[in-house]
Amino acid sequence: MPNTCHDNPLLYFDGRFWVTWRPVCCVWNGALIEVPAGFRTDLATVPFPFTAISHRYGPYNRAVIIHDFIYAQLGRVADDVTMTRKEADDLMYRLMIQDGTPRWKAWAMWAAVRANPQVWNRF
Repeated sequence: MPNTCHDNPLLYFDGRFWVTWRPVCCVWNGALIEVPAGFRTDLATVPFPFTAISHRYGPYNRAVIIHDFIYAQLGRVADDVTMTRKEADDLMYRLMIQDGTPRWKAWAMWAAVRANPQVWNRF
């Protein structure tokens, strides 16, 4: 990854959204996915009944920021690279595991986004 990218995002809250302070990146199928500094996200959207097991902010931040970015781009992550909604969801799962989210929690979060297809067009 280039030196401008970070695995651990720095965020600030602007009163409504979390905003990336610096670029956040990952590599998918050989393509660099770079979320720019200044990207606004709601982080992990967790319905109230589930906040006891998962919070908006956690070790999965990089995964959910990248996931929100991919959704915001409707899958277009680079000039010549497009990914499907399922690929974006699967990447989120993989990144959560890689960044230390317990497997059961990563699966639950993955299942929640898979069960809610209308969020692909939310942005």
